Amino acid sequence: MPEFIRNLEEWIIWLLAEEFHQSATIDLIVQRTGYRQEDVLSAIAALERVKAIAVYRNVQQAMNIDRIRLVPSGMRTYEDLKKKQERSRPDKRL
Repeated sequence: MPEFIRNLEEWIIWLLAEEFHQSATIDLIVQRTGYRQEDVLSAIAALERVKAIAVYRNVQQAMNIDRIRLVPSGMRTYEDLKKKQERSRPDKRL
């Protein structure tokens, strides 16, 4: 996890925007983060509650998530994280 990111929720937003072109499966998130599936699902539930992501559920089995996607409020969080990343970098002029 990058040093400027505080928690799994922020990391998921970062990954969706930076690496997954705003959409990913749960398995991709679990594989990339190394967190347990239960932890990722908990973070996704929190992100869904604050409307940072859209959750696409399986039509046949509504408890299963097919994909998650970043929405505009999640993109604003991502932009804030990018600013945080820039501030955390050492000054390159030295």
